[in-house]
Amino acid sequence: MKPNPFRSLSSLIALSFLALIAPCQSLADDDPSRGMLRSLNIDNPAVQNTYYLSASVNNDMSAGHYYYLYGEGLFALGKDWGLEADLPEIIGRQPLGQGPAAFESVGLDLRYVAYQFGTSDSDEAGVFSIQAGGDYAFPDARFKFLSGSLTPELLGGYRSGKWFIQGNYGFNEMVDRESGNNLFANTGLGYSLSGDWFLQVEANYTDFLNDPKLGTQWIFVPQVAFVTGDWLFELGEELNESNAGTTDLLIAHTL
Repeated sequence: MKPNPFRSLSSLIALSFLALIAPCQSLADDDPSRGMLRSLNIDNPAVQNTYYLSASVNNDMSAGHYYYLYGEGLFALGKDWGLEADLPEIIGRQPLGQGPAAFESVGLDLRYVAYQFGTSDSDEAGVFSIQAGGDYAFPDARFKFLSGSLTPELLGGYRSGKWFIQGNYGFNEMVDRESGNNLFANTGLGYSLSGDWFLQVEANYTDFLNDPKLGTQWIFVPQVAFVTGDWLFELGEELNESNAGTTDLLIAHTL
């Protein structure tokens, strides 16, 4: 078994706390995302101070099916640098309140905006970033598939008028088990109906390189988003994630 790079949980928690209280510099553009919204499962490549809370629930609520609750914060360390802190994710099995539940993982990722152009008011705009970090998984015998991971990835977004496309492309290296390493290529297309309402759809591809039982997977996620002030609300459906589908919800607040 490969050594876990996050041996000291106390150090990871301390770093997360420092990230939460670190002063963050304001960015030059009034909208660093340049008119593009992150989607349910695809990060916007820009750097701006934002908190996220998301939930994912299998629509088949019979015993044994999973639900997830996840939170994170993205903190601007300057114009081009940002730190993403993943709060402890909760994983549980139905029925809610009766099935087992546990903390899954915490993590830190460092992001660098390598190239950006345009503004939120220009006809065209784009943001392209690189990000790398890792997660520490809390061991739990009830969820033996949990594992810490190391994840380098590329993030990009391009907008033309009311249309925009975004993507996250990278690799997950499992550190607590030998199987499960995977390549991922997640791409989303969005359209601004107005200043408040957006339609988006994701096509998320995963190739489990050393797990023939899982092989390759595609998940399609149509979704709708509503923006009011500094708040973002998104609701979508993972159509082919399971026979009954999975409902995803995201709430974000930008500082």
